[in-house]
Amino acid sequence: MTDLGGAPDEVLAARAADGDANAFGTLVRRHAPFLIAFATKLTESRADADDCVQDALITAWQKLPDLEDPSKVRAWLTTIVSRNATSRMRSRRPADSIDDVEVESDEPGPERSAIASSQLDALNAALQTLTPEQRSVWVLKEVGGNSYEEIAEQVGASVATVRGRLARARQALLETYGGMEVSMDDTIGNSGYTLEDLSAYLDRGRSPAIAAIDTDAECQAVLASLERFGSLSRELVEREAEPVPQGWFDLVMRDVTRELRAGRDIPLTAPDERVEMVITEGANHELVREAGDAVPGVLVGRTTIDGDMDQLGAEVSVRVTISVLFGRRLADASRAVRDAVIDALGAHTALRVSGVDVVVDNVHTADKLEGER
Repeated sequence: MTDLGGAPDEVLAARAADGDANAFGTLVRRHAPFLIAFATKLTESRADADDCVQDALITAWQKLPDLEDPSKVRAWLTTIVSRNATSRMRSRRPADSIDDVEVESDEPGPERSAIASSQLDALNAALQTLTPEQRSVWVLKEVGGNSYEEIAEQVGASVATVRGRLARARQALLETYGGMEVSMDDTIGNSGYTLEDLSAYLDRGRSPAIAAIDTDAECQAVLASLERFGSLSRELVEREAEPVPQGWFDLVMRDVTRELRAGRDIPLTAPDERVEMVITEGANHELVREAGDAVPGVLVGRTTIDGDMDQLGAEVSVRVTISVLFGRRLADASRAVRDAVIDALGAHTALRVSGVDVVVDNVHTADKLEGER
């Protein structure tokens, strides 16, 4: 079995979409810790978070073939988890709430690490002062990266209500964590803009530029604090992410293996006409993956086999996406994969390969995990 521990996310997602449970398991180990920490912040329950993430991962396994951009698999998984978590919260909480108003060092030293940890602890305490509705909107926006429309759909509220909740969450954090006294109604500095205006400006990426805000020192201090709170919130969830227990992982993968995408039965040449021999469509894809993975410096991503495979000796064309180790000649790697795929299918199936299209869509390094963040 190919060691996929260092494979980029897009390679793992592509392989998993083809039915590679090993690749999906690597994705689970890589991202489940963050997903559970994220869901725990939303549901305020580790048990609920575990259930939400398990359900989300099974959904992801079923829907991976529909994922348009495999490199964004973590964001995609986070979205599925957030939908599960908010659905669970809505089922256990009243629909109405009183706050529903529509409105540089890579390796820091011990001292710096202690300061950073203290800041995260203080932010975590400040988040606990928010109402559950405010906190869920904050986490969905700042950690999950959801749009207002996505949040509104998930929490069952209007976009205006979501904007109001987030603005009030920001006001509360500015006061309890940032030490700033900011009113929702008063203008900030000499800008003529309120906190809700600044909140909307921040969410638009400060575009188009508003000179009255950009040149006002008080506005800039508020915006800088809010950006820092968002960044620290993401760090907080990352800090709380822990490796998943083996038993939890086994439960997820047990459900995955129950739904392995074997596909159609493809006929093989039998030694006797009274004997029917077949190979599954999924096994053909696995043959292609194993053949490509055996080429030094290559990891196979998505595989496609086109042709009337229901017929014995069918002519097929194959398309393989690969990631190549940095420094390896791409043309040499592509030729080696093409030859290996032709040999593997020729040796183990009755298919006649008319051509193999090899596409290099990624370059990886031996010692760096790509796509973890």
